[in-house]
Amino acid sequence: MSERLKSFFRKARENPEYRKKARMAAVSADLRILIAEKGVSQKEVAKSIGMSPAGLSRQLSGSANLTLESIGKICDALGKEFDIVFRNADDQRALQAWERRSYSTDVLRLRNEALGQAAQAKALLETAILVHRRSWHAAQVQRKQVTCGANLKKSTWTLSNDTLAAAA
Repeated sequence: MSERLKSFFRKARENPEYRKKARMAAVSADLRILIAEKGVSQKEVAKSIGMSPAGLSRQLSGSANLTLESIGKICDALGKEFDIVFRNADDQRALQAWERRSYSTDVLRLRNEALGQAAQAKALLETAILVHRRSWHAAQVQRKQVTCGANLKKSTWTLSNDTLAAAA
């Protein structure tokens, strides 16, 4: 990233209005992910907390100011709890459970896929080598048979001509 762009983001993070909007967007995004992870619709969550689907959608838009009470109601409906973690402004935020889980799950899945593909590639290569060796060997045997047959026919023909010439 260019220094100019880094400077822009640094200044934006120093702006209180930017930080406020970023926090609101992050919390609402995390809540939307929780709802998706639970496998329920926003409409179902809204009904269980006594709110209209439009009202919940407005709160989860990232522009509404969520209260601790509304966050708590949503978490209760999903069977979840929430904490507020304080950290230095320079520190990275703590990962959510699904961020840690999906990362390790994805890494393991990709690792296993790669190992499986490597095993498949090795088996395919070994099969190709075996087929190549067999076809090369078969071609050599066939060439020897053709050569021997041609020599045998040539010898027989030559012998016959010699015999004919000697007999004449």
